[in-house]
Amino acid sequence: MRLCAFAFISLTMVSCGGRAGQAPPHGLAVPEPGVRIAQYGPPIPPGVLVGPIRLPHLSRTLRRTWPHILSAAVSRDGKHVALYTGSRVYLTNAQGQKARRLRVLLPEEIVNQETLVSFTFRPDNRRVAIMTTVIGGEPIGFTIERLWTAGVASGHLRQLRKWEYRVQGPDPVTADRKIAGWTKDNKAVIITGTIYRGEDMPSDARAAGVQRVRVNDAPISRRRR
Repeated sequence: MRLCAFAFISLTMVSCGGRAGQAPPHGLAVPEPGVRIAQYGPPIPPGVLVGPIRLPHLSRTLRRTWPHILSAAVSRDGKHVALYTGSRVYLTNAQGQKARRLRVLLPEEIVNQETLVSFTFRPDNRRVAIMTTVIGGEPIGFTIERLWTAGVASGHLRQLRKWEYRVQGPDPVTADRKIAGWTKDNKAVIITGTIYRGEDMPSDARAAGVQRVRVNDAPISRRRR
């Protein structure tokens, strides 16, 4: 974890296959070997130190059609790609054709903002989870995270959850949320977040634990409040 001028962000690339010999987290579907999911790609907020950003394997045809991909994920059957160009999010086939724009990048009333997008396809390839993270604010950083899901065939979107926070103040804050995967029954998305204990200044904050939550992939009217 590195301190950014605006917020704390983990920019680690995640392999769906996990580490060798490592059991999958409780409640998550077992990922297929060799399937990689890109987490956060550029633009990188000032002050964040990261290693090389790697994208999953993409066809030459797709890369010619979409030369400025910042983050992407490929479905397990290799037929679908979710991608972020820095200004828009799309679902396409493996050749970059039949693109559907996913309008998940909402205007936020914060200044100097940077946007990060990550994806995880459901194991049956029928839906994709999308996490958008908008970081900005002056003089102290402010973060807005939104969790979405979309139908691969239809492109129909659901916004499942929204979180807003600053890593500052006397109370613990859960930040840096990521998509950990889908549940085995394909009915919910597992989200993990780092808990920072309260400090007066963001630079003093230290990770105190990890929060794991299950977010049902259903319209709000069907979810328990």
